[in-house]
Amino acid sequence: MSRYEKRLEEDWAKIRQHLSKVSAQVENSVEQAVDALLLRNEKLAYSTILGDNPINRAFESINQLCYGFVARHLPSAGHLRRISSILRFNLELERVGDYAVTVCREIVQISCPLEDNMIRNVEHLSKGVRQILKQSIKAFQEDNLELAKSTMDLTALTKINFERIFNELSDARFGDIWTLRDLFGVLAIYNALGRISDQSKNICEETIFTITGETKIRKPVKVLFLDQGNDCQSLIAECFAQKNFPLRGQFASAGRSAAKQLEPQFVEFMNRHGFGLQTWNPIAFNQIPQADGFDVVVSLQGSIHSYLQKAPFRTILQEWEIGEVAEEMGSDQKEASYENMLQKISFHVQDLMETMRGKEVS
Repeated sequence: MSRYEKRLEEDWAKIRQHLSKVSAQVENSVEQAVDALLLRNEKLAYSTILGDNPINRAFESINQLCYGFVARHLPSAGHLRRISSILRFNLELERVGDYAVTVCREIVQISCPLEDNMIRNVEHLSKGVRQILKQSIKAFQEDNLELAKSTMDLTALTKINFERIFNELSDARFGDIWTLRDLFGVLAIYNALGRISDQSKNICEETIFTITGETKIRKPVKVLFLDQGNDCQSLIAECFAQKNFPLRGQFASAGRSAAKQLEPQFVEFMNRHGFGLQTWNPIAFNQIPQADGFDVVVSLQGSIHSYLQKAPFRTILQEWEIGEVAEEMGSDQKEASYENMLQKISFHVQDLMETMRGKEVS
């Protein structure tokens, strides 16, 4: 081994040693924060908050070691990718420590003892979060690709649990027992635990990038288009989106109720533009399975809230002014209206997809 190679390996070992130490400290902070919450131990909470200061200094030291490594060795390819990942890992782990501190700060502000159901929720949520954090750190330190991928799958369960717990916390009966400040405090604790899971997922993505060079692949945008009968505007939107953005989105359409059939002139218009509707059967909104699973729901006729009484937590609601085709219109007027709607809808769909996934969408 050359002197240069020996120095490089020594510098790598030093960085890995510091990473291992600070990772264990952050894991311990999360453990202490959860224990302080369940035991209502203010002393432990304040101790955890104080302990975040040396942890932050450790993160600064690792950053300096990484910058020094770059300046000294001018790394390329795999080494440069590793340094880049370590810097992001450092930031994500620092945020995990900050969320542990947030939990502790809220603990000392809450005046009421947690109800039994809240304790069960914290125990359940924190158990999953700590497992995910531990596995993500291990995957990063050991370059374990399979562990990183399997751990990422676990984070989806945390999101489901968080939304369930949030709905429980919004129960009106808590308003008779808890102050608004205390309810917000409990919500902040739940959210901090959920964010630890999110940061752990980011760590797994850094592991995958370090090993394979693959950057994060964004999931297709799920969009639902709505109109009165699923027989015109919503169909144009779905067909245009499917044809132009087949890889970046998953699209569906429905009506407030399902029209009995499609207008023959509309079917002919769509066929001329390359949107085959010969076998299309309009469907109603209540026939859409898991309607709350869409990223975006768009109304092309009327208020979006006339379709959805309550907005799903993670869904973006949109209303597009597109225009309508009146029954008394003549054939030429209808044709012009269809063309006008297609132009407006294509503009809106293009703008939505560029906003969600960038200009190079397809």
